[in-house]
Amino acid sequence: MTSISIWEIKVLNTPFLNKKCHRCNNSSFYCSDKFRLNAQKKNIDIWLIYKCSNCDGTYNMRISSRRKAELIDKGLFEKFTANDKETAWEYAFMPSIASNNRVELNYASVEYQVIADLLTLDQLLEERTGIKVFQIMCPFDFKLRISTVLKYCLGLSEREILKIMDGKVISVDGNIWKKKDRVRGFMLLEINLAGLRSIFNGE
Repeated sequence: MTSISIWEIKVLNTPFLNKKCHRCNNSSFYCSDKFRLNAQKKNIDIWLIYKCSNCDGTYNMRISSRRKAELIDKGLFEKFTANDKETAWEYAFMPSIASNNRVELNYASVEYQVIADLLTLDQLLEERTGIKVFQIMCPFDFKLRISTVLKYCLGLSEREILKIMDGKVISVDGNIWKKKDRVRGFMLLEINLAGLRSIFNGE
């Protein structure tokens, strides 16, 4: 049985918003991990609260408008009222929510750690198994490219990345890896070791 190595992407913060503050003219807001709910008769408005990174002025990003309470999942509603951090992060990473509010997510502001047993290209080339399998685990899409993870976890240079891509020896979830491909959710990355050796050792 082929062993699977884990590459875990641990996200440390939600993306900032590129938005001008009306109080101090700063252009960056961070998520407070808190919700605001407002009930009007049988309808409920729900916002995710952001704060200016300079003066703590607030901006409310609308999640739901005038929605009937009985149409909201009970468990989700409880998470809104409890300011559940995991739920706040899910909405903070949703591009559709930002788009609906006409604000831009600054994905470059997201900090992360890669938790993995690092390998070198030489170590990979010495392995004699047919396929080397890695599972990439990342709960959020913040436009992190798979090539960036490959560079870090395998110590690859840009030149080596391009040679591997041209050789088509890596597949992601069954499809040939392309340099523009991004990390999303849980992915299986497979390296054809015979093909890799052919690229670098001429075997």
